Amino acid sequence: MGLEYQLLPINQSEVTSSNGTWKKVPDHGYALIDDINCPVLVIETGLSERDQKLAIDTQDWLEVHGSRTQVVITININRSTPHLTIRRWEHYYSPSRPATRLFQPSRSTMETVDVVHENGITRATGKLIIPFEKVFRREKHGHGETDIVVERHELIKVAELVWKAQGFI
Repeated sequence: MGLEYQLLPINQSEVTSSNGTWKKVPDHGYALIDDINCPVLVIETGLSERDQKLAIDTQDWLEVHGSRTQVVITININRSTPHLTIRRWEHYYSPSRPATRLFQPSRSTMETVDVVHENGITRATGKLIIPFEKVFRREKHGHGETDIVVERHELIKVAELVWKAQGFI
């Protein structure tokens, strides 16, 4: 069975922390087929939400009691100009302090890509790379297993669809 059958979309599924004190529905999420109750990858979007609000959402997904979420992608959609800010968040493990029962890793932005439309031209500052190991919770085996890469032209296409819906282009 190929990897495409190992990752399942879990849209509209409410996720509850292992101690029952937190519940949330991701805007979009993916779980491994053998652990469909908790997403490994979550996508949260915000229409002109403060970056702080999206950061709080990522903290919840990555740090809530019993979470097995490994990666959160946030997409902040600017309401007044054609500008998207896409961030990849993960646990940050300090090299000087190993994770213990008392000291757990915190969430951190690992990558930021801005997509803007100015003077009739859409540009993306980079591509988005989602590490294979984070999504599948194991090392790569063989040449066919690679990181998930969302190329610039794909980010631009998505951004332009958003902006078309907003009436910018």
